[in-house]
Amino acid sequence: MPQLPLIIASLLAGSMIAFQSPINAKLGSLTGGPLIAAFYSFLIGTIALGALLIVTGQIPKMAYIIKTDSWMWVGGLLGAIFVFTSISVVPHLGAALMIALFIAGQLIGALIIDKTGFLLPAPIEINWQRIVAVILVMSGAILFTRQI
Repeated sequence: MPQLPLIIASLLAGSMIAFQSPINAKLGSLTGGPLIAAFYSFLIGTIALGALLIVTGQIPKMAYIIKTDSWMWVGGLLGAIFVFTSISVVPHLGAALMIALFIAGQLIGALIIDKTGFLLPAPIEINWQRIVAVILVMSGAILFTRQI
């Protein structure tokens, strides 16, 4: 698959995250807090994904589910922590600073994953360009903190 559509899809998905956090925070302020808003967010997401599974005919098979290791299910927990945290912090930090900090944290985690090869076919070397990129993103996050 050509990379340009993947790049565009990634940019669009990233921009959606910026909107998701304040939308969920507003939901939380009207429904009783971040935990309730995160629950509703995942409930609606689950319903939407369930509908897509039905429409596309991709019904999960129990045989495939049974074959997975228990640690593989932690992705949903990590997503819940991410959504709950974003709902909790965006009213205080603002969307731009929150996203800058999340991206900085994601890059640090991604470098660790690449270097160790965690769940990758092989480790990916960390070169000076990648280190400079992380430093630049971290610098941007630090500059954003100067506004609060």
